[in-house]
Parts: sequence; C-alpha cells; structure tokens
Amino acid sequence: ILTMEEDDFYKKLLSASIGSGSTPKMASSTSYGWTKLSCRGELPQPRSSHCCELINGSQIFLYGGCDSENDFGDIFVLDLEKLKWKRLKKLEKQLSSPLVGQGCVILNKGMKHLNEFLMVFGGWNGKTYSNRTTIFDARFLEIYFPSSSMKRACPPGRKDHCLAYSPFDNKVYLFGGWNPLEWNYTDNRFAEVWSLNSNWEWSNEEFVGTSPCARRGHSFTYVSFPFPCLITFGGVYGYTKFLNDVYALELEKKKWNRIESTGTQPPPMAWHTATLIKNEIFIIGGMLGEEAYNRSIYALDIITFSWTILPLASGSYDISPRCSHSAVSMGEYIIILGGVRKDLIEKPGTTEEKKMDTPGTPTSKKVSEMDKRIGFEEIYVLQPNHFPIDAYLNGMHKRKVIDEKVGGEYMLQRFLQTENVLEPAMTAEAKINSGYYLSKIDLQFSHSYVIPLEPRGASSLDNIKKEKALSKYWNPYK
Repeated sequence: ILTMEEDDFYKKLLSASIGSGSTPKMASSTSYGWTKLSCRGELPQPRSSHCCELINGSQIFLYGGCDSENDFGDIFVLDLEKLKWKRLKKLEKQLSSPLVGQGCVILNKGMKHLNEFLMVFGGWNGKTYSNRTTIFDARFLEIYFPSSSMKRACPPGRKDHCLAYSPFDNKVYLFGGWNPLEWNYTDNRFAEVWSLNSNWEWSNEEFVGTSPCARRGHSFTYVSFPFPCLITFGGVYGYTKFLNDVYALELEKKKWNRIESTGTQPPPMAWHTATLIKNEIFIIGGMLGEEAYNRSIYALDIITFSWTILPLASGSYDISPRCSHSAVSMGEYIIILGGVRKDLIEKPGTTEEKKMDTPGTPTSKKVSEMDKRIGFEEIYVLQPNHFPIDAYLNGMHKRKVIDEKVGGEYMLQRFLQTENVLEPAMTAEAKINSGYYLSKIDLQFSHSYVIPLEPRGASSLDNIKKEKALSKYWNPYK
C-alpha cells in the first residue's frame, strides 16, 4: 500500500514518461558482452577500495586503495588510446598519507571550455577516518585543497560512502559511509545527506519523505530523466545486515521516496558498482555475504523501476565475481578495474582454474587475501557487440588526427543505430541552416560518423563567457 506521498511520486513518474512523447531506448535491448584489454607501462599493484574516474575523455584516473597488507596513496593515469599506465609521482608528493574507501566525482564534466576537476572526499588515511576534500585538476594534473569549506560546517570523517554530482542544482551530494570507531545503532549521522556548492560550502540537507537507513558500500546515482533524482541501492547497515532496497531522492521537491521495484530483483549486496547507461542503471559485482559474490549483471529501468538480468552474448568473455572494484563509463562502455576476486578454484589444474583471470597457477587450494586482489595488467569492458571497444578507441585516435589537421575542439558523434540499421542523422542543409558545418569521414568501420563544428560567428571567448555564466563553474582557487 502506497502512502499519499509515494502515490504522488509514481503519478509524476508516469506523467513525465508519457508527457515526453518518447522514452530513451533501453540499454538492455542491446546485445552486450565482456572483453578484456591488455595494458602496459607502470602497472598499479593489485588493489580494492580505490577510486577511478574518466578524465579528459580518454584517460582513467586511479587513486589509493589497499590490499591485505598495504594501504596505498599512489596515483596513476591510464591512457586508453595507448592502453598504457603512468604513475604520477609528482602529485603523490603533495599527499601526506594513503587513502582507502574514499569517494570521488567529476566536476565541470562535459563543459569543453572549462577544466574538469576530480573531487575526492573522506576515506581511511592510515590513522583516522578523513573528512578532507582534495581537488585534482584533470587537464594540468595539479592538486588543490579548497580551504573555504573547511572553515565552516563539514561532514564527519568516513569511508565507503558515495558522492554524486547533480547538474540540476550544481551541487555534489554525499550520502552514507561508516566510521566504526564512532558507530552505534542510535547514531543517524551516516544517514544524513550533505551537499557541497561551487563556493566549497558544505550543508547538512533536510529532506521529507521516507528516508533510507544509514549504510555503506551502497551506490548513489544521478539521473536526469524523467526528472532529477539521486537513486541509492543496496549497501550494508551496521556490521552484517545487507540491503537490496531502492530509494529515489527527488531533488526539486527535496523528498525521499522508497521505490517498490519489480522484476528479477538483485539479492541484498554491498560494494558493487552502479553505472547509468541510457535509461538503465547497471549493477555489477558486489558482496552478498561472507565469501559470496554476485555473478549477474542487473539492470534497473529508471522509468518503470523494473529489474532485469542482462543476458550476455553467446561466446562472451566471463569475468570472475568481485567486489570493492571501480567502474568507469565511456559512452555505452563500462570499464571495470581492480577489486577483490571470488576464487572458484577447487584444486589446481581444474577447468574452473583456467577460467580465472589471474596470472600464474596457485599451488594450493587456499589463495592468500593479497592474491585475491585483481591487478591492472588487464582491464575488463562491458561492450555493445555491434560496436566493439577496439573500434571506438581507434576512432578516438582518428579524431585527434583530424583535430590536429583542422584545429579547434570537436565532438565525435556516431549515428544512432537500431537493429544494426543506421538512422538518418540531421541533413547537411539543416546543419548549415542551424549554423553548423557538416563533415563526413571514413573511420574504416562499417559505420558513418559526423563531426559537428562550432556555430559560425561564435567565438571561443563568447562560449567561455556563456558557459561560465550558466554553470557558476567550480574553481578550486575560491
């Protein structure tokens, strides 16, 4: 039985989806499969509880984490075009301690005239549970410590929390986490929601509705359609209570809604990843309890709140179950890095052993905790089968060549596809009439591409002023 508030939420959801005329195509209607890419360079040590984000469109930033013996404070960048890791020792010198279980989020994402900043908050630093905010400049690879927010109210230190950026109100939201040194079942501090604005001011937000309990190892995902929401799933309450509930935080009304989801629901889990592709949130990995890991990929439709299990294409590579890994989205691709692996070995030399993604052959049934951490010599990609990641990365390289020849900033944009049939893109005449030039290039694939250029008469300076005025952009010098 729905409360009046919950009934209003579902009516609004239905009205928004109908009123839009059409809804985004479901990602799970596309055929997906796993593949792996081999990497070289200065490889990070195997680890879990680290943070990763896509920066500059073609690089993955990795920071911190741990194995069974060490906490890490090192920083790496993976160049996806070259599939080469590089350690950033210069940046590490500005950080005084390791960091484990921190949250991270990208600011100014998609604003091509502004630097992207990666914000990191919290984590275990080897001595205490931190509440420090650190900003990494993705373009120039520099570190800042904004101090204005530190002089005011600030969330208590924690780890295994979630950060999410909301372009709706240009804020970063913090929810959940854990500090076992201060935890008790009557303390609601880790059920609070904090927000950070572009002036680096933290606020303890108040929301109405049915709010979720405190949790850690959950997910917290921003969705803009059919209206701005932050959706949280799963996690663990206290020490042992695993959760599989779904809540939506409606930002415009500042209200929590408990979602009665349908379909094939995931079991209670924590330390999974949640990635938005089109209008579905993909849940990958996660711990189901002591020594039990999630093998399936669950997709939550954000329009109907219905769960499905994503079927993988025949012959797809099968990754080993894991938790405390990281996931990075790039278009329709989800890239999985690191984590703790669930071993399926019964004895050396079995078929199950050969399926595992670990170099070398174990010499005994028991594998050490350190060996269970997943390395970075290979990364795993969930890809749409009609457009493999190799082709995408090759296209990224072609785009840079064109940029160098023609000059300026471009956005490579693939024609939409349904059932492998190319839909017509905007006509050249329409492009010219709307102030865009159209140029086709052959990328040696079975697809066509367009490169929209900047409108005629619009200078870069005008665009910079416009974007700064609209975004109230994030600046760590404030």
